[in-house]
Amino acid sequence: MYTKSKLRSIFGCESRLYADYLREQLRGFREANVKCYFIFRGGSETRDKLLETDENEGMSSGKNRVYEPLFARDVYKEVLNDMDMDYAICEYANKRDCVALGQRLHCPVLAFDIEYFFFGTEYVPYPSLQFNPTTKVMQCKLLLLDMLMEKFQLCERDIAVYITLFDDNVFSEEFREKLLRKLRLPLSYGRRHETFLRWLSRNGGSALEIISKLVSRNEDRTIRLELERKIKNLKVRESGGLPTKYFLDRDCCVINRGDREWFSKGLIWRFVAIPYVNVYRHGIVTGSWSTEDNDAEDAMLLSAPIVRYALDLLTNYNDAELLFVGAKRNPNVDDENPPARAKDLLKIATTIRKPEYGSSNVFENGWSGVSKYRLFEHFLAESVQMNTSVLEQVPAECRMLVVALVYFARQKGSDVDNEAYSVLLSYAVLTVADGGAGVDEPLKDGQCEHARALMDEYSNISDEEVELILDRKSLHPLVEFQHCLRHLNFLNTLCGSTLAPTVYSKTYSATFVYKILRDMKRYYNGNGRRFLEDKLDRASSVLSIVNKLYNLYSDMKLKKV
Repeated sequence: MYTKSKLRSIFGCESRLYADYLREQLRGFREANVKCYFIFRGGSETRDKLLETDENEGMSSGKNRVYEPLFARDVYKEVLNDMDMDYAICEYANKRDCVALGQRLHCPVLAFDIEYFFFGTEYVPYPSLQFNPTTKVMQCKLLLLDMLMEKFQLCERDIAVYITLFDDNVFSEEFREKLLRKLRLPLSYGRRHETFLRWLSRNGGSALEIISKLVSRNEDRTIRLELERKIKNLKVRESGGLPTKYFLDRDCCVINRGDREWFSKGLIWRFVAIPYVNVYRHGIVTGSWSTEDNDAEDAMLLSAPIVRYALDLLTNYNDAELLFVGAKRNPNVDDENPPARAKDLLKIATTIRKPEYGSSNVFENGWSGVSKYRLFEHFLAESVQMNTSVLEQVPAECRMLVVALVYFARQKGSDVDNEAYSVLLSYAVLTVADGGAGVDEPLKDGQCEHARALMDEYSNISDEEVELILDRKSLHPLVEFQHCLRHLNFLNTLCGSTLAPTVYSKTYSATFVYKILRDMKRYYNGNGRRFLEDKLDRASSVLSIVNKLYNLYSDMKLKKV
């Protein structure tokens, strides 16, 4: 969905704008009185796939490569929570649960993957969706397998050919357009499907042979292998797993005492983060999704101790192996044309002693009593000797942000005060621009407008400006911090902590943070306080929030247990 929003991802997630985009996308369902069920996919089913490919939360390289930035999935869930739209999380792939739920509820499946309707469920291609604000009706194209077969006089094998070629998980859009041109068929989304089905109908059993002559040998092999798999799935009746039960019979998901499914159910109840599936099931954590700085360590490495502690808790400290799957850095790499990178495997050792919670697994009876063990506070004290007593003075909604900044500063071991100023300013501006919720004192007249103007000034950026200001060495520590913030939030939730999770859409605006940091260093010689005083001369409420939070952050950074 993030790529569909057309938002920039080079500096990270444009969290506020992405949340606005998602709300607008989902608003039509609410106004059309359409109830939606959302099912997120989880981790990889096989360990080998994680080691061989950039699976799930893997890595991307290249300056112009588009990838889902950090926080994107988290923002999606934030918006669903805000709009009171329920969702479930699969441990692995979500396709079978989507099909099962559609079959059980007799409702269509909305997705980008055309393979869904091959299971015999009604399928709505996402691009066909359009909300009519006048009639308050959600208009769409509805595909049903039996109807298509009857309308175009197609057999099951013909339909399998169609689904294989138009499956985004099998072939790229570039492949499809190239093939459609060779077949002299239209490229537009509105016409391509029907004209291709008519072409299949006309050519009957010879269609596959014609296509084979127009594609490469490897592509032809892929078509034939995928074809047989799809025929086997024809109209399969799916039973679904825990995500299906979550929507249909929630009592089945209750974590009982000594429950063998505590991990899967913890995922359903959102105590277990999606990346922990690969960590717990396969002992693998993947590195940063992009290369910010080829001369620096993987941006995810600062967060590796967080993940190691999570695995130790999940496995009850049984010495489980954890492999960090990063990408080998090459200082001589050409940023314009980066080569495919080899995987760099690193074993992450246990560094945090076991907390005092008893001999059995702390999660096997559920999460209701886990908070009393203060597992999260134990990690902060053991890993970076963090004293959290100051947190009581920090507004509840940004305590995790301050914790992450202190952890980042201690782990980094260098001066990151300007990064801290930039991040705290993002939070303050978004807070004041949103009306000042959580601000201790009343906002003065015009403060919201000044905050919004500052956000717009530093959030808007052209492609030309990106090329001009992009400095990967400056970007790298910001990406390191994003990983720290995200994984500390995962751990906080896993540990049943009482600290409120970070709301990313109200905290971190990636382009804003990067441009603020750049101006601090370039025009103010790294004097963040003077930069803020000059820039916020007409936004005293924002300045007050930043100064207060920065002082608390500084106190926590200096105090140790």
